[in-house]
Parts: sequence; structure tokens; C-alpha cells
Amino acid sequence: MKKLLFIISVFFSINSFAQTIDTLASFGTGSKGNLIYYQHYTVPNTVKYYFNGFGAFAQLNTDSIIEGSSNLFYTNARARAALSLDTTAGSPSSYNSSTGVFHILTGSASGGSGWGLTGNSGLSYLTNFFGTTDAQSIYFKTNGVVRAKIDSVGKTFIDSTYFGRGNTISLSSARYSSIAIGDSALSLNTSGTNNTAIGDSALRSNTTGTNNVAVGYLSLWKSSTGGANVAIGASSMGSGVNTGTDNIALGVQSLFRNSSGNHNFAAGQAVLQNNTTGSSNIGIGQGASSNNTTGSDDIAIGDVAMGSGIVTGSNNVGIGNGALQSLTSGTMNVGMGNLVMNAVTTGGNNTAMGRNALLSTTTESGNAAFGAQAGRYSTGSNQIYINTLDRLSFQKDKNGSPFYSQVNLTVFNQLTNLNGRVGIDRETPTAWLHLPKGSSVAGSAPLKLEPPLTLTTTAASGTGATATLTFATTTIPAFVIGSTIVVSGVTPSGFNGTFVVTDVSPTTVSYANSTVGPQTVAGTIVQGQLLTILEEGAIERDSLDTYFTSGTNANLTRRKDVRTTIGGANATVGTATLSSGTVTVSTTAVLAGSKIFLTDATTGSLTNVGTLTVGTITGGTSFVINSTNILDASNVNWFIINP
Repeated sequence: MKKLLFIISVFFSINSFAQTIDTLASFGTGSKGNLIYYQHYTVPNTVKYYFNGFGAFAQLNTDSIIEGSSNLFYTNARARAALSLDTTAGSPSSYNSSTGVFHILTGSASGGSGWGLTGNSGLSYLTNFFGTTDAQSIYFKTNGVVRAKIDSVGKTFIDSTYFGRGNTISLSSARYSSIAIGDSALSLNTSGTNNTAIGDSALRSNTTGTNNVAVGYLSLWKSSTGGANVAIGASSMGSGVNTGTDNIALGVQSLFRNSSGNHNFAAGQAVLQNNTTGSSNIGIGQGASSNNTTGSDDIAIGDVAMGSGIVTGSNNVGIGNGALQSLTSGTMNVGMGNLVMNAVTTGGNNTAMGRNALLSTTTESGNAAFGAQAGRYSTGSNQIYINTLDRLSFQKDKNGSPFYSQVNLTVFNQLTNLNGRVGIDRETPTAWLHLPKGSSVAGSAPLKLEPPLTLTTTAASGTGATATLTFATTTIPAFVIGSTIVVSGVTPSGFNGTFVVTDVSPTTVSYANSTVGPQTVAGTIVQGQLLTILEEGAIERDSLDTYFTSGTNANLTRRKDVRTTIGGANATVGTATLSSGTVTVSTTAVLAGSKIFLTDATTGSLTNVGTLTVGTITGGTSFVINSTNILDASNVNWFIINP
């Protein structure tokens, strides 16, 4: 029946072949199918055409061909004088060999006519439509391959909405939720779903990756299995064989070479362009972090921020045009401001805020600078600057910045410079240190010096290299690393003496010592005390203050030291025990003109106690204490004041 319909369609197109047709001269059936031939007006009954059963008409050379011959042609002997056509809609297609009536089914049982190839008119969407009336899908093919489908519930699939040359079509359910528009977009996809590719070769190499969005020429071009990536811009994430996930690239060649990096965000042309395996980076601004390769957890915001060096360092933050521009392997740097830390390469743990701050720092670490130009010429480590002016040199950075500090793990060795006049509760100080007036009443004195702290040991232990003394808990460490302490009264006596603190806690203090073992008798720990006026100068008297009883300023005309040192070779304070009424005290602090004060320190009942006097003084070496009672064995406190 299909062949019959095809023949009829060919028949009704015959005037494109024969131009002027007379009448159909014959119609019949045979083993090769149906035969139709006709005669041309110009030479009636001489030129005959037949349908040869192979889909074409041909001219008969003669009308004497025997029916049923090897050519299987029909001849005039079986022809009909005329051929009538019944096109009643809904009737089955048929042919009556007696009458020569040809019946062709031209419409469905519900009525209507076929769609014309040259257009239709007089249509109503209520009765005229292209489609089905049952639960069947419509498929569209080209070259024998399904290209599109409208299913029975109204979903439309154009090869998962693929438009463009080079797209491989497959209407399997694994690809229904993908969209590809552009030459070769998503062309190699196998089971990846929920992908959107718009642009020439966008997501071309994707196979199993899902939930990707690629917009732009070659965007996510080589991505194969990566998922949940967004790339917008020509060649964004376009070069690396990407397997990474959750990346966002906005801009031409942003995240261009990403391979396995995850959770990156790039916005701007060439941002994070050379990133390969680095993850959790943020880059915003043309060329920001463009040469990062494996660094992770970096933030670069601003044109070429962190953009020149081959970055492998992590946990850096650069905000501002050119911020951290030369960074390579440095880590833990934070810079905010144009050109801030612009030259840092391998340095780490630097913090700078302000234009040109730490501009000359390269490999140094541990610096902090706040303010435009702060530490601009710094080439050292562990320094702190507060400044807003160009000081022109490294030395002037240190000596000219309002605040400069050299940080050290040993607190006693830390240096802090306040460059300029300092006022406490004074808006405009008129001296290097300008204090408000006050009194000796607690809480109102302008300056207070704490007395030395004395603690009793509760335990002591020695390793042969380090001694550690324990005392009652304090809210903060009682001593400072690098400061001096005096230990006395502890047994073993090797724990006693003057030492430099090496470690502290709220309950312990440690120092270098060769004693081994625990303490058997507790002793005391006392802070060393030194108050020194190192240079000649003057203390200015304010007319309203009450610091001085005299009416003039107090002047210091030469260097004066007031020292109190307990224990050790240079002690100025100590205790000695008389033997047979005398004792020699060794100390380098004693001078020929020293004033030495003596008091009896014996507790309990006093026996055989005489009057105490100072005997021979050997400057820089020792002095002698004598008693008028030769049997005196008292403990004597002594105190030296030098001129």
C-alpha cells in the first residue's frame, strides 16, 4: 500500500516530467508492481511511458512487448481507455481492475486533507493541526536519524536542545536535561546531565560531567568529568583538561588552564589564568592572580593583584591594584592598598595596609605596616611601622615613623621607638614625655614604679641544663623572658644566684642552670631592679604641678644610676653571717667611697651580739663586717649606696 501511495504521488507530479500529457493509456498490475503508461499529445499512440517498478518512468520503444516478458512491462493489450480517481476521505485505498477506478485515501477517519508543500489556507487550529490524537510521540528525522522529538506530554527534545553543526544526537534520558547551542558544543558528551553549553565548542570534551554551564567560544572546552562549573567568556576554563568542580570563571581566559582545582572564583580577563591545581582561590580584576599555579586559599582583588609572579604560595590576601604583584611562594601575607607589598616574593606573615606600605620588602617576614608609605623602605623582618609619609630611607623609616618596633621572642630584647613628643592626657605635649599632674594617692600618680616581686618556691627541679622553679599561681606570668631574677634560700644551693629568665608560665620560671634534682628546702625568687637615668637632661617643672617642693625645675647635670641588685657577684643588697664576730662580703659593686648600711637580721633571742661596724673596703672586690663581740654569730643585712 505504501508503494501504491508513492506511485500515485509520482503520477500527480508527472507534468514536471512529460510537460503535456494526453491521457493515461494503460494501467495494470504485475510481479514488479503497478504499471502506468501514457501517450503524448504531439504523437498520439506512438510515444508511450511506463512505470518500471524501480521508482521511475521510462519510454517504450514499441508497443509489441509481450506482457510478462523478462522486462516485466505492461502493454496496450491490458491498458484501459481511461483512469478515474476517487478521493473520498476515509475510504480505504483500492483499484478496480474491471472499471479502472483508482481510490486513494487522502485523509484520516476524522476528516481533513494533507498538508501542502506550497502552503495551506483556511485552517482552524481546532480542526486542522499537525500531530497525533493518541498518546504517541512525534519524531523528526534527517538522514534516517532521529533529530527531534515531541513526546505525548508536551516535552520537546531537540537532541537535548542542541543547535549547531557537529553535535552528536542522542535522545537518551541521560541527556534530556542538557542544552547545547553552537558548533561542536557538548559534542562528546556521553552520560553527563544538566549541562548548558552555548558557543562554538563549549563543553566539547565533556563526557560524564554534570551541572556545568559554559557560555562563550571554547569555554570549558577540554573539561571532561568536572562538575558544577560555571565558565562565561571566550576560552574561560578552556585549556586545561578540567576535572575540578565548583569553579566559577567570568571573563576571557579566566581560569584558562585549570585542571583539578576546586572551588575557585575568577572574575575578569585572564584572572587565575594559569591556575592548575590550586583550590579555594578568589580573583577579581583584570589579570588578578593570573600566574597562580598551585597556590590555594589566596584572595586577589584589583588589576594584576598577585598577578606577575608564578604563585605557589597559599593563604595570601592582596587587595588593590598591584598588591602583592610579585608574590611567588610567600604565604600568610595580607596587603590592602595600591602597590602594597608589591615586591614581596617569598616573604611570609607580613601585614600591610596603605599605598606603598612595605613596598621594598621581598623575602623578609613577620612585618606589619599601617598607613600610606609605612615601612616603604623596610628590608628587615619582624618590624612594625605606623606612618603616612615617605621617609626616603630604611633608617629614616625606623627613626622617623611615629611608631616603630623590632619584635623579638625575648620580650626584654624587643625595641619600640615612639618618634616624637609623647603626651599622656596631653593633646599637645611640650616635652618628649609630658605627664599630667597628680599626687601620690593611688590611682592619681602620673608615674608608678612597681617594687620588686618576691615569690616563695613550692618546688624546684633541675635537668643539668635548665632549672625550673614552681610557685603559687599568678594571673599572668610573674616574670618576663630575658629579665633578671635573684634566687636565694633554696636547697640544693646550686639553684641560688642571679639568672636570666628563659621561659615562664603563671606558675613556673626557668633559667639555665647545671643543678640536678629537686629542691629539699624552699627559697625565694625576686625580680632584679634597676632604675637608671642614662643621659644628662632635665625634668621640666610645670607652674601648676606639685611634683617638686622647690620653686625651680629639677636638673640632672650628669649621669646618675640608682641600682638595687640582690645576689650575684655585683650585689648591692644581701645578707651575711658573722663567724667569731667577723665576715668578709665579696661583691664587685663596692667602691672605696661606698656607703654601707648594716642591720642585725637575727630572729628570736639575741645572745653574744655586739655592735656592727664596717671594716676594710677593697674597691671592686669586697668589704668586711665586724662585731664588737668576738662570739657574735648573727645574720647581718647589708646595703650599699655608691656615690
